[in-house]
Parts: sequence; structure tokens; C-alpha cells
Amino acid sequence: MAENLPEFQHFDGFWADFPILFHGKRHPRDMGAPEVESFLSHLAVFRNVAASTQNQALSALLFLYREMLGVDLPLLDNVTRAKRPQRLQVVLTREEVRAILARRRTLFEQDLAAEKAGVYLPDALAVKYPIAPLEWPWQYVFVSVSFSTDPRSGVVRRHHLDEKLLQRAMKRVLAVSGVAKLATPHTLRHSLATHLLERRQDIRIIQALLGQKDVATTMIYTHVMNKGGQVRYKSVGEAGDQNYVRPMHGRDGSSTLLIR
Repeated sequence: MAENLPEFQHFDGFWADFPILFHGKRHPRDMGAPEVESFLSHLAVFRNVAASTQNQALSALLFLYREMLGVDLPLLDNVTRAKRPQRLQVVLTREEVRAILARRRTLFEQDLAAEKAGVYLPDALAVKYPIAPLEWPWQYVFVSVSFSTDPRSGVVRRHHLDEKLLQRAMKRVLAVSGVAKLATPHTLRHSLATHLLERRQDIRIIQALLGQKDVATTMIYTHVMNKGGQVRYKSVGEAGDQNYVRPMHGRDGSSTLLIR
């Protein structure tokens, strides 16, 4: 419909058609901010569109009015916004993490037997811990499929994967390990924090390990799944007190992590 109007010949009229029909086939030039707001609110309340869809419609209509009609709409403050879904972070169990790391450790032991294992450590660490480069806890989780020569020392070993290839490598290792979860490399960091919480580790230590400035961020970040139930976080005590985590189970099957 919109594309049939002369001024819309070069405009994708998908999002222009909807408000025109919604407002009784009125021309966009005869409408303004109230009509745009009511249409966008209709999308969220009655059409149940996703927040990204509503934002796409908003951007298209702003472009339509500004670039094609020469009208700058005021701030659209009365739009009922579509709610973004609350997504719980994916958490790997300890067994799943072991399955992922097991394949990497097998490769490490093969490289060790071939005398091509090892990892680069900064000079101070290499001097302080001369055996560390050949120990499992210091190795990269995702390494290159081929060997390369370290230009600083001439040592032949595997280097870590380029960061652009990490997600692909994670997807591959999940499939091979039989882990049926939509996990990313960041999930490993998240799972570590979750497992430490489950073991009642000091929340401040977890905060330091994650490099977060505010302990509240750590509490929000570390969602723990308990038998499929939701998890709530409750903080008690004064700032500076010794902090630890204790799970409390509710009647509804949910868990509260009581942080003291």
C-alpha cells in the first residue's frame, strides 16, 4: 500500500502499511506522534511482538517521517514497550565440564609424550615456576590444530586459537562430548562461578576471580539452577562482613542463595 504512494517509491513499505491500516488508511502525513505511539503500543500489548520487532518498527517509522516526510517526531514517551524475555544463563554441570576438558587433556598428554607440549608464560612466571609450562592446569583449553614455532624461544608447541574461532571450537567440542546445551566459551566462566557458589565459596573471592567491581554484579551474574527451579539471591549483613553462600530451599522448589 505505502509503496504505491509517490513519495514512498524507494521505501520498504512493510512497517508503513501497518500503521496506515491500523488508523483507517490515513496517510502518514496526516498522523503524528500519538498515532505512532498507539500503533507501537498495539504491537506490544495485542500482537505480543518481541522487543526487537517493536524496535525495528520504531526505527522504520522514524526513518519514514524524518527522511521521506521531513517530519521530526518528538520523543515517543507514551509507548508501551514489549518486554524482553528473561533468559537464565546456561550452566554446565561439573560432569559436563569434565567431559569437555577430557578431550583437551588427552591431546595434551599426546603432545607431552611427543615432547611438543607446553605453554608460554611471562618471564617472571617462567623463572618462578619452571615446570608450570608442562603442567595441565596451565594449558589453554582451546588450542590450534597444528603446531607452531614460538619466535621468542624457538620452542615448537600449540598456540591458543584465534578468538574468532572460539565459538566454532566450543560448538564442536560440545557435540563430540555429548553435551546437549547451547553453551559458549563464556559459559565456562559462568559455570565456574556457579560451582563455587554451590560449594559456599566466599562471594568476595568469586568477585575477584571474575574481575568485577561490585559484588552485586557477581550475585546477578551467577544464576544457579537447582533441580530446574528458579534461583533468588538475598543479601544480608553489613558491607565488609565475611560473606558466604548458603542455599535455602523454598516450598515451591526454588532456591534462595543466602549471602552473609
